[in-house]
Parts: sequence; structure tokens; C-alpha cells
Amino acid sequence: MLRFAAVLVTAALLISCVTAAPTTRRTLHPRVVAPLGWTELLHKPVPVAHQVRFSLYLRSGPASETLERHAIEVSDPTHASYQLFKTASQIAALTAPSANDVTLVESWLRGIGARVERATPTTDELVATATVAQLNRGLETRFAVYRHEPTQTESIRTAHSITVPGEIDAAVSITWGLTDLIAPEPVKDEHIFNRRHRIVLYLPPSDKNPPPLSLFLGSITPTLASPAGDSAAPLPSRSR
Repeated sequence: MLRFAAVLVTAALLISCVTAAPTTRRTLHPRVVAPLGWTELLHKPVPVAHQVRFSLYLRSGPASETLERHAIEVSDPTHASYQLFKTASQIAALTAPSANDVTLVESWLRGIGARVERATPTTDELVATATVAQLNRGLETRFAVYRHEPTQTESIRTAHSITVPGEIDAAVSITWGLTDLIAPEPVKDEHIFNRRHRIVLYLPPSDKNPPPLSLFLGSITPTLASPAGDSAAPLPSRSR
């Protein structure tokens, strides 16, 4: 009888191992059509050892709602907090993601083989570098070579769906450098600028929060025209 019971216990353990549910994955970015002007070069193989540098922006902590309320209070002459502005360090502390989310995402990135660095003091941006092979496997996607026909610019990105573990999806607000396809498009403005570059940004539809405004403010710096009418240099890109 005891032997029969031991057999039943062993069988139950084996069944539980086989039927255990895999880690739930969620779609971080859906599959989309490449934006106008870009073509996926199906005939051109992607070097699997190619290094892709990208950023993950983490969701702000719940205290960010406190900051919004404070902004209203310091602007209200009838409120006790009128003009009692917070310091930059206090604001950073309120908007920083949770330490648990930072640790969780860093650990997951290293688990898929990426090198990770914290790009900001508040750790709301994690910059990582991984090979195409590591990202194809870790994100369950397929990177490809895309060409911008008007400028013949090529970029290695993915327009295919990206899936990640559910807890990573919950911690990440937006990505940069994985799906975005950007091309410099010169625009002349004879009144103020000799030449500047308009950034054409493509982000797949998503229920995520919009990207932080600082993502763009640091990249758009107009260049005044010189007397000789020299062209301005191309703007730096955060995705490179």
C-alpha cells in the first residue's frame, strides 16, 4: 500500500512539472507596417552579431501624482504652498521608478545577454546593448534591414511584434532604438534658419504612456545660418 502511494506521489509531481504554466508574456509592441518611405529588405540577411543599442524608459512611481498636485498648489496664490517650489532633486525623487522595477528590468536584460547601464540619476532610463540574435530570442521577434528609399538610409530594426514577460511589460513605459525608424529630412527656412533637420518619428500604436518630453528636447537644437550660408550639421539621434 505504501509503495502504491509513493508511486502516486511521484506521478503527481511529474504531471505538475509537465503541465506547469510557462511565464506569461505580453506584447510590448504589436506587429506593424513599416512607415511610408521605408522598405524591409527581405533579401538582405541581418548579421546576427550586429550590436543594437536601445533604451527602456520605466514608468514613473506613484508619487508623480503628488507632483502634479503640487504644481497646482504652488501656482495658487490662495494656497499655503504658493511659490514653495521643490528642488530638482526632490522632483527627481518623486518621479523616479520603483527600485524593484529597476532591479527587475536590469536582471531580465542581463538574462537575455544584454549589457546594461543606468543613463539617468533617477534610473528612469536603462540603456542596453545586445546582439540581433539575443534580441530575436529574448523578445521573440525578428529584426530586419529597412531602407529609407528617398535617402537610401538603412537601419536594423523590427516592425514585428515584441513580447516580454508580463512583469517587464508592467514596468516599461516605452522603448527607443528597437522599432523606431528615423530619417533626416532637410527643410529650408529662409527667414530664420539656413537649414535644419526635421526628425520623422515612427512609434507603433500602443497603450503605453507617451515618451518623456526630455527625449526630444535634448535632440532638437536649431542652428543659426552662417553668413556664408553653410548647411547645419545633422542632428544627433538617440537611437544610435
